[in-house]
Amino acid sequence: QDPPVTLQLLFLDGEEAFGDWSATDSLYGARHLAAKMAARGHPAGSEVTAMVSGTGTVAP
Repeated sequence: QDPPVTLQLLFLDGEEAFGDWSATDSLYGARHLAAKMAARGHPAGSEVTAMVSGTGTVAP
């Protein structure tokens, strides 16, 4: 029997920075998640990971 499949949704603000947005001062949530996932590996039943960027509007 196949393992149960779950749906996990994760929302990160990819534009966060403490000062001015740069390659070294940004993406803290995404970097943290990527490090955790790399260290832990994929859970059983994990088949697809999709990252969607650029959602929203230019000027709210």
